Amino acid sequence: MNQFTRTTFLAAGALSALAASARAAGGPLLDAVNQRPYDWGTPLDELNENLYTANRTFFIRSHMGPPLQIDEGAYRLRVDGLVKTPLALSLTDLKKMPRHEVPVVLQCAGNGRAFYGDAYPTASHPAGAQWKYGGVGNARWAGVRVRDVLAAAGVDPSAKFATNEGLDDPLLATTPKFVRGIELGKIMDDDAIFAYEMNGESLPYYHGFPVRLIVPGWAGDHFVKWFSRMTLTDTLTTAFWTGTGYRYPNVLGEPGVGMPPDQMHPVTAINVKSILTSPVSGRSLSAGKPIVVSGFAWSGDGAIASKVEISFDDGKSWTEARLGVSPGKYSWRQFTLPWTPQRGSATISARATDTNGAVQPIASPWNPSGYLWNGIQRVELEVA
Repeated sequence: MNQFTRTTFLAAGALSALAASARAAGGPLLDAVNQRPYDWGTPLDELNENLYTANRTFFIRSHMGPPLQIDEGAYRLRVDGLVKTPLALSLTDLKKMPRHEVPVVLQCAGNGRAFYGDAYPTASHPAGAQWKYGGVGNARWAGVRVRDVLAAAGVDPSAKFATNEGLDDPLLATTPKFVRGIELGKIMDDDAIFAYEMNGESLPYYHGFPVRLIVPGWAGDHFVKWFSRMTLTDTLTTAFWTGTGYRYPNVLGEPGVGMPPDQMHPVTAINVKSILTSPVSGRSLSAGKPIVVSGFAWSGDGAIASKVEISFDDGKSWTEARLGVSPGKYSWRQFTLPWTPQRGSATISARATDTNGAVQPIASPWNPSGYLWNGIQRVELEVA
């Protein structure tokens, strides 16, 4: 379903409408992480359904909340700064340009933040939305290549960065507007796009209608929703969400030790990771009845998952799983392994290796903001 593509949409009570639509579509609701701003995660068993995560259950991450209204007819995507010809493109203008579709994993930079507390119990737990596994999804995004839009504007040779912003505004006057800076070279990637479609439908309202920036292989903070303006510059913006927020230590320190922003750099690529989507923790299984253990594995910035191993004894031994075909270097891959459970308790774990040789760790290195968790997942089961 795609109920959030009206010319004008008033956001008051919109989460109730989203919940009602999910029920009407025959699916469970998302898992609430925060109610305001809207942070809703996808249940693991929903992720198990398809290679591509359904729009109605794809996780929602918000910083400011959605714009109160969007007029599709009045919408313009503006490009300015170090360009020869500033642009103000309508959605119709964008759709006249060559269409490009790419399968891309979208993962919140803070996905898994909740697990830092378990891994480092003596450290001060990182603040922020306490995501577990549900802040990730895989979709087919379609739109126009960023480089095609910039070619129409004419990029000045001195341009090195882009400053990106959307139509959403802070709920409080003291909150900085969500503005993100990025290296120009990254958004010149063949697969970096201004997306107006998601899984074959018009981009849903909560996922950035009418246009969202897609930055393949990088963390979701770069995927600016309700995209409105790109300004090319010769230096990286120092706006809060780039100069202070969404930063990772240049050198990792001791757990619990804070670090000033000037000793950190912006979060960029996601890292190698896997999730088990079937069975899920708490599920009761029957002894001697074969099942298929399955999940998804991915990596970032062009590396893809090349191997997944599964353990049924809490990491004492590992068996290589079968990897499905990768539909693209920025997509995830499904993995499967048949298993016949025996009576008693069982702990299933999965670890992925990517084409760069990176391997999932038992726990991610501690960092002050709790970003980029990719520690090995443990699924605990009872077999009767």
